[in-house]
Amino acid sequence: MIIGLSDHIDLALVVLYLFWIFFFGLVFYLNRESTREGFPAISEATGRPMTESIIGLPEPKRFQLRDGEDTFAPRAEDFSDPANAREVAGFGGAPLAPTGDPMKAEFGPGAWAPRADRVLMTYHGDPKISPMRAMPDFEVVKADRDPRGLPVIAGDGEVVGEVSDIWIDREEQIIRYLEVDGALVPMTLARVGGRLAKFGIWKPEVKVKSLMSGHFAGIPGRKDADTVTLLEEDKITAYFGAGTFYATQERSDPLI
Repeated sequence: MIIGLSDHIDLALVVLYLFWIFFFGLVFYLNRESTREGFPAISEATGRPMTESIIGLPEPKRFQLRDGEDTFAPRAEDFSDPANAREVAGFGGAPLAPTGDPMKAEFGPGAWAPRADRVLMTYHGDPKISPMRAMPDFEVVKADRDPRGLPVIAGDGEVVGEVSDIWIDREEQIIRYLEVDGALVPMTLARVGGRLAKFGIWKPEVKVKSLMSGHFAGIPGRKDADTVTLLEEDKITAYFGAGTFYATQERSDPLI
């Protein structure tokens, strides 16, 4: 028995066609929404902004932030500033290599996002990340070694300074940065340990392998000594990211 709207229209076939239309619309909608944020703004195939593609970008949507400010996504972007990199070969999809000083090219592992140049605040109105000198209620537990005052050893074995303070994430209650002569070093790229010196004496120290001694002077600075903005955080971590790959020629050269 065939159920249909008429002798020439099958109900099951109509439902199937409606499902196909719905599914196509869903895929189209999801692909447009996926380009709202965190998506390449320039098409690798055409070299043009994604707004000129067949799918295009969705209409800007307003998002209200916790501090009352508004942000929109997608945002109008300036496509006139090319990446500080060039193709290493003359074919499409070839790998890119930074131009000039790779530590300052802001490309690849050293790339950063243009985040808001403001301090991220907690729900109670305090800076989310602050040095311990501004947080008298925080202290290092006795079971852990306090890195303050320890020498900092760069990737080439040279002493570049000592840890002057610890920067804490108030909400997560974890160490985010170590302050070394006014510059911030991401805690995830620092190792608090030590080595055996003469006569078997244990000398505690902090090792930072991402940078060589000559690179520490180039760590991006901050506008305020006791705060760090979102943009400053991105630039600092990007600089150390560049160091993990470009600090020495051997790090970026092929293994074979």
